[in-house]
Amino acid sequence: MVLWIFSNGAKIDEGDVVAEFMVQKITHELLAPTSGHLDIKLEPEIEAFKGDLLALIHM
Repeated sequence: MVLWIFSNGAKIDEGDVVAEFMVQKITHELLAPTSGHLDIKLEPEIEAFKGDLLALIHM
């Protein structure tokens, strides 16, 4: 994980860029699949692996 754009608990809308992450030195954007309140589960600068829970969106 590189950077969360929104803070924990923030209201987000479907399609918002909520985070940026890096894979093989290329930065990608993580888009919100739905609207709701962001519940971050993985802090920035922590290495994530396939299948890890990054965040939840509470409607």
